[in-house]
Amino acid sequence: MIEKYDVLVIGGGLVGATLALALADQPIKIGIVESSNIYQSTNQKNQPALALSKASVNILSTLGLSVALQAVATTINTVHVSSVGQLGQTRISAADIRLDSLGQVIPAQSLLTVLRDAVRKKSHIKWLSPAHLQHLERTDTGYRVAVKMGEDVTTLDTNLLVAADGSDSLVRNLLGIAVKTWNPLQTALTAILTTSQPHQGIAYERFAQSGPLAALPLPGQQYALVWVLSTAQSQKLYQQDDAAFLRGLQQAWGYRLGRILQVENRQALKLHSLCALQQVAPGAVLLGNAAHTLHPIAAQGLNLSLRDTAALAQILIEAIKAGQNPGALMVLEKYRAWREPEQTRVLRFTEALNNIFSSTFLPVKLARNAGLCGLGMMSPIRNMLAKQAIGLSGKMPKLICGLKY
Repeated sequence: MIEKYDVLVIGGGLVGATLALALADQPIKIGIVESSNIYQSTNQKNQPALALSKASVNILSTLGLSVALQAVATTINTVHVSSVGQLGQTRISAADIRLDSLGQVIPAQSLLTVLRDAVRKKSHIKWLSPAHLQHLERTDTGYRVAVKMGEDVTTLDTNLLVAADGSDSLVRNLLGIAVKTWNPLQTALTAILTTSQPHQGIAYERFAQSGPLAALPLPGQQYALVWVLSTAQSQKLYQQDDAAFLRGLQQAWGYRLGRILQVENRQALKLHSLCALQQVAPGAVLLGNAAHTLHPIAAQGLNLSLRDTAALAQILIEAIKAGQNPGALMVLEKYRAWREPEQTRVLRFTEALNNIFSSTFLPVKLARNAGLCGLGMMSPIRNMLAKQAIGLSGKMPKLICGLKY
């Protein structure tokens, strides 16, 4: 027996679950194929933290998650940007752009749990978990997909196949979509820091010769650290004992965070970036890291993907209400045309930022210091750039504006 769906999402992570939740109240059948067991509890201690922009927080709040997120989130009121050994710095505050916050910091697994709990309450959504994609084939109206659950293989038909299965997307590969990739030969070191003074809702971005650092506020007097380094440098630092590692951190940060008292849960993640050369095809669309995987500098990756997800949901709901096949190419082309310009801008911005702030070339160092000084003094330009960075500019999906479809 073949199960039929209007929308089938491959990948039940943050992006896939958000799309399903955004579509949940429509008169359609949605399936989510997830390789992990969503019914199995996970260890949430010392989990990685995510910086959600104001636009992302708005999207999730409009989907009814604000109360659940408040229990696990830390608000960002201010972002402080500086460079080691330079006078230039700038400070962006929510009050300056007339917002209640710039975003939130949320442990990744906590956010995933909140999303999945909300999706499980929706009657039109079926989870297939743990389930593994085996193969797919094009049909007249969409795709036929085979997934394996335990020892059984189930056949599914769908009008729209959504690839939300990450950077190494199997769906993307089976569709034959090529990607442009580049490896910056960098590694992100992450850790949880305990400091001597409260963070007061300030997130810090600091550019050192070794690479950019971010400190994201967590409950109490803790921060989530992200330190991007060359792979060779990261290996040396990762192998240091805690005392030596703390000394290096304190030197890089100065005392903006206070004294750094403790470091826990050090992890290393090799970085790579990619961009799919095609994001839509008849009956299929790529979403999240399957479409574009960004450098972590400025925390744009997930936030861009959530804005994409909100826009895709809006386009699909308009098509459904008009009686159109959600997998029709003319429907998906509307999504591509809407989102491609911002995707390109954000991708170029993150790569340029990484190149500028990792450069040791003296003229570049002087220029970036002057740029930070200038931003600190020119509030209209600073505030405009801030709104772009947190997703509150250009053509925004309805969910960002607090509007349901």
